[in-house]
Amino acid sequence: MSNPIEVLRKQFETDTGSKACVALADALYRDGQLLEAIDVCLRGLSSNAQNDAARLLLAKLFSERGYNSFAAREVVELLRRFPESQPLKKLLEKLSPDIGVVTGDNSAQETIAEAEIDFGDIQVLHDEAAGKES
Repeated sequence: MSNPIEVLRKQFETDTGSKACVALADALYRDGQLLEAIDVCLRGLSSNAQNDAARLLLAKLFSERGYNSFAAREVVELLRRFPESQPLKKLLEKLSPDIGVVTGDNSAQETIAEAEIDFGDIQVLHDEAAGKES
């Protein structure tokens, strides 16, 4: 009989954006492989950024590691898609009680958005630095 994690891993490798992403990450988490579960979620979201279940699981995994700001960022992404979700608002308040999303204050999303990396800006900075060195 084959290992269930290996079966899920094969399905995931065939289509990283599929539902197998969440199933594999959850199985890895339950097996004590937290960092690998995070990696699977990140790879799955790279292929399918609309995978809400993977994003929610990633928030849980980040929280388990004590990375509450990263967990909060994932919850904010979910709130952008589901702005009226009270469970998501409560979860965000639990992860980051100082940002005030539950009261409807938009500054929380703005604060977290400011911390997000814009790869376009990084490339511009890299190009500028290269131009100064030339």
